[in-house]
Amino acid sequence: MFWAAAKTKALALSGAGWRKPRHRLATLRIAIAGDLHGQWDGLDEEVLAALAPDALLVVGDLSDGQQLIPKRLTRLSLPMACILGNHDTGRDASGRTLQRQLDLLGDLHCGWGLRELHLPGLAVVGARPASAGGGHYLNRAAEAVFGPVGLEESAERIHAAALSADPHLPLVVLAVPSVVIGLLGTPWDSRFAGLLNPEEAAEMAAHFSWGEFLPLAGASVAISMAGITVAVLAYALHKLDLATAVAGRFPAINSFLANKWY
Repeated sequence: MFWAAAKTKALALSGAGWRKPRHRLATLRIAIAGDLHGQWDGLDEEVLAALAPDALLVVGDLSDGQQLIPKRLTRLSLPMACILGNHDTGRDASGRTLQRQLDLLGDLHCGWGLRELHLPGLAVVGARPASAGGGHYLNRAAEAVFGPVGLEESAERIHAAALSADPHLPLVVLAVPSVVIGLLGTPWDSRFAGLLNPEEAAEMAAHFSWGEFLPLAGASVAISMAGITVAVLAYALHKLDLATAVAGRFPAINSFLANKWY
């Protein structure tokens, strides 16, 4: 679960690019919630009320296809924009689970579209919906709902939505992490591309080699087992006090990890 509160003073966007607005923009208090994975209830709404943000942005993976969180979000009176993630398909390739959530959210969902929040004054553009980050790829559920949208069409939709926004409003694009992660796959013949580009992954699978696979698989299992062993010793048997050890030896890292969302 990811909670964050952010302040922004953004410039406006026009067809010619970024330009300075004619008057000073007010500071906006924006709450951001993402990767909820079903962990949202009345307590979270109490926290939201205490924060009293100007707007709420929900950035995907509300749950694994359940409808409870979309229903709760629609009951909030706060200005809001939302985009669904790949987990929101609920592993239902037919797209019916995804469509039910889209129906519940209605105009709150802005995948491949624009949602303007005139109060407090914010333009929100949603990037590729119901998808994991990285190279362009639509799962079967997303294709069933939105059709076979290719990379160029996807980019054109996002671009058109941004250009249609009120140029006097600050602009936010949801799913920016997908853009950042996607840079790892550039150029597409890089080592990272095999992790992000489904077509290249399929080609690599066709040339599968046990000689390359087994050492990596063995190392992965060994690292996993080491992690599980440490977790059992620390949290089940209480033989290790990891919190004290890490805080004492690496105070800067401990402080960063303890406050990473603030």
